[in-house]
Amino acid sequence: MPVLFAYATLRDDEVRARLFGEAVSGESAALAGWQVVETADDYFNIVPELGAITHGTLLHLSPEQWRLADAFEEVPLYRRHPVKARCANGETVEAELYRRDDVPGKPVRDGRLSTLPRDALLAMVDAFRRDWR
Repeated sequence: MPVLFAYATLRDDEVRARLFGEAVSGESAALAGWQVVETADDYFNIVPELGAITHGTLLHLSPEQWRLADAFEEVPLYRRHPVKARCANGETVEAELYRRDDVPGKPVRDGRLSTLPRDALLAMVDAFRRDWR
């Protein structure tokens, strides 16, 4: 299975635990040439941007966790996109991230992982998990 490069909500340990029903550890990594943006419809996306570096978390997911992640990320609204991320130890890893094609936005440079307040984000994840089949 591919590794997921999480750049927004799935970087949060509690979001992952609530979504997947268990703790899913991650490894810090960076992605050169990509910028996280906030879209006009208040979602985060990632777009190519020369000189940008996006910090994220590499997640090794099981097939079931990938199915949950795909549903949570609303595939096909967001699509998996292959990238090469650099781990903290300098190793380069092939990974996938979720992105919306050709949806620009304003750069997010304040460290936020979501446009939602944390309590609203966690409530949304809990509701998604209850409704997911």
